[in-house]
Order: sequence, then C-alpha cells, then structure tokens
Amino acid sequence: MFARRAMTVPLLIASLLMLAGCAASSPAAKTVPLHSGISSEQRSAMKDGKVDRDEYLAGFRRYSACVADKGFKVEKLGDDNEVITYRVAGDGVKASDDCYNLEFYEVDRTWQLSREDTSPDAAAYSACLTAHHITPEPTYAGMMSQLVKANIEPADCLRQYQQ
Repeated sequence: MFARRAMTVPLLIASLLMLAGCAASSPAAKTVPLHSGISSEQRSAMKDGKVDRDEYLAGFRRYSACVADKGFKVEKLGDDNEVITYRVAGDGVKASDDCYNLEFYEVDRTWQLSREDTSPDAAAYSACLTAHHITPEPTYAGMMSQLVKANIEPADCLRQYQQ
C-alpha cells in the first residue's frame, strides 16, 4: 500500500525553508509558480494564490475520481488538522501520481502550507522547544529556525513529542 498525507515531510520542509527566506517580504513574494500540466479546475482554484477548505476538498474529489477512472481506489484514512490522509494500493501508485499532479498537487501544497502553524508537527516542535527551556516562536518556520540554532534534530522532536 502507498499511503500519503498528501505530501511527504521532506517536500514540506523544503518548501517551508524556501518560503521562510521570504518571510520579511510582501505576500506576493511567497507565490510559487504553478507547475505545468495541471487541470483547468486546479488552475482556477489557484488563481488567487490561496486555497480555502471547499477548494481543497474539491481538489481531493477530482483526484479521487481521476484515480477511479484509471481503475484504482483512493482509500481515505482520516483527516488531521484538516489535511486528508489517504492511500492507494501499490499497483495504483503511477495512476495516483499522475492524477495527483493533474488535479491536486498545487491545491494540496498550498492548503498544507496554510495549515503548518497548527499542524501536529508544529505542536511537537513547540513541546520539544519548551522541554529544552526555549520559548517557541508562534510560527512553524520560526520554530524550525529555533531548532536549527539550538542544534536540536527536528526528527528527534517528532519521535519524542508527536502524539
């Protein structure tokens, strides 16, 4: 089985580190160009550079329908911090990847980044910093910076403090 919390942690961290460098600049500077080959519906949802819950859910439905049209099933496992967790059987991974890029990638990435400060990882990093007698910054990017400065391995925090 291939399980995905829509994006992998390394991609999320890499995106966050890229965006963290733009934190002091204008909101327009945070806009990341859309990758090519996305559906018109996904492009429309991304036209303002933001994603609301309805657009996120619509993207997931389009992605699931695309996978079903290719003969596979997306199994929804849950919803954590309003981010859908799901999986596709191993033989459907190629179809899943193709449909994800076409219908959901940009919407999913934007939605997850908008949820980063309230994510389970952010809560674990906050607890970890507090345990090290460091007052956590209010943002995910700020906490990541604090962890790096204090030479604390983020993966260790997740193992110890993620519920």
